[in-house]
Amino acid sequence: MSAEGINRFTTNILYKLYSAQDFSGNVAFSGISLYVLLGAINVGLRGRSFDQLSHLLGENFLNLYYDNNWRNSRQGRIWLHLQSSSDSPTNMNSALFFCTNISSEYEQISDFMFRLQKMKSEFTYRDGLTHRINEWIYQRTHGFILKMFDSPILYENMIFIHTMFVGALWLTKFNPELSKKQLFYNNKREALEVMMMNQESHNKIFDLEGYNFRIIFKPFAYDHFFTAIILPRSGFTVKDVLENINLDEMSIYFENSTWKYIDLNLPKFQMSFRTDFVQILINLGVIDLFDRYLSDFREMTDYWMFIESLSQLANIAVDEDGVLIAAATEASVALSQSPRDESYSTKPFMFFIYSSSSKLVLFSSVVSNPNII
Repeated sequence: MSAEGINRFTTNILYKLYSAQDFSGNVAFSGISLYVLLGAINVGLRGRSFDQLSHLLGENFLNLYYDNNWRNSRQGRIWLHLQSSSDSPTNMNSALFFCTNISSEYEQISDFMFRLQKMKSEFTYRDGLTHRINEWIYQRTHGFILKMFDSPILYENMIFIHTMFVGALWLTKFNPELSKKQLFYNNKREALEVMMMNQESHNKIFDLEGYNFRIIFKPFAYDHFFTAIILPRSGFTVKDVLENINLDEMSIYFENSTWKYIDLNLPKFQMSFRTDFVQILINLGVIDLFDRYLSDFREMTDYWMFIESLSQLANIAVDEDGVLIAAATEASVALSQSPRDESYSTKPFMFFIYSSSSKLVLFSSVVSNPNII
């Protein structure tokens, strides 16, 4: 597992999500949140369930249960570094809510490598457990995700949760007095009136010949922390870019960008997006995990269990001050300076949160209509 591997995973999922919508509409999700949650699940699997998920993640935890020195193993060090490499505006948390017995080996490995908090359920009624989990998520996303679960949760289910929160101010804030309504053209080339933020500022620009996109790396007021705004070149669409771009090469794009003083126009937008990953993962070859007769959680528990649901709720708000992002991923496991340039985001674009120190893409979105909340 590497930053490049996680970013490659994110690219794959992003393309599947956008293509499932016929390459239109908005998309927003955190690839690293999904990746870490699946990693915590994978450690508890055996057999084909384990093999299929390991292949998707590009990771193999098989030796952890047979190596007494697993804490100092390469995998142990890498995953521990991943959990501690988040920059200051980023906060990630993982938890498992359960009522059944789980193995002591799984408890130790998941605690060390994924910081997976174990929350044994004390409720025998559904509403109490649902409220407890919603409150846990609410607190760790600073209130930005108000209610992850609407329906009561079965007491006997195990619920894996991973949350990510980003609260970051721009290094150069937009002046609200310069924000005004301007036209934005969606995938169907329909003109939409949106609130557009405007400023002149220094940003890192990736703009090399041979690529059908440009990237604006706009810095936050934190070292090594940027938003990466990917703009298709004239005559190309977001679909065209997704078929060529590799997020695992984001560090290369960043290193080959140069500082420029530009006129930047960026839509002010707020988006809430709930994603169901079950069918997407099945299409990617992770099949047994969702089958009540084939799923194998025997490294974790003696109970026969399968994943009943796997989803993520992602909220993002972009305004003159900065960016707020919260993503909560759940898996319910059931029994059985330079010349001035111009850059206008007036048609569908991609919006990422990128850490140049860890080389990780933390959050991904496609903005086709800034007016849709």
